[in-house]
Amino acid sequence: NEPKRAAGCGDYNAVFLDALIATLECGGDRAARLRAFGLIYAGWGVGYAFYRDECWRAAGHATLEDFLEASYVGGCADADADDLLAMLRTWRAAPAAPPDLGDVTARVVLAPCDTDRYFRVDELERREAVALRDAVLRPLSSPYGHRAGDPWGPEMTREREWLCGEMGRFVAEAC
Repeated sequence: NEPKRAAGCGDYNAVFLDALIATLECGGDRAARLRAFGLIYAGWGVGYAFYRDECWRAAGHATLEDFLEASYVGGCADADADDLLAMLRTWRAAPAAPPDLGDVTARVVLAPCDTDRYFRVDELERREAVALRDAVLRPLSSPYGHRAGDPWGPEMTREREWLCGEMGRFVAEAC
């Protein structure tokens, strides 16, 4: 069995992943390492505008620190560092661009958020949208960054409605 690989890991993502890996591999207190891991992730999970416009308030957080503690630090507190390292190393080992996309025959909708730091619209437009035989690129405009792809929190009603509407249109176009 060949090991599973992530879809792609360019230099920009590699820098992020290397910081997370180094944080988990450094010595010291487990809780402190997981806290640092969560705080690094907080800079990547949502876009710049999310912090600038204080979008964390819409989720009921009174302060930025409250948001970070509840969302990222708290979300990582019970994590298994070895599991996180395995995930990060799998992603880090991926080639810069996903291989063999020309072999994909399924219709594909690429719906990145315009502030996503992992799946950037310009890269998807230049790479995946060209390599896939039957792909459409439909970016979502949102300050929620990578989190906009899982818009089930009450503060992301607009993102959820957009995603459901776009997916409905995509399916309807196939009929």
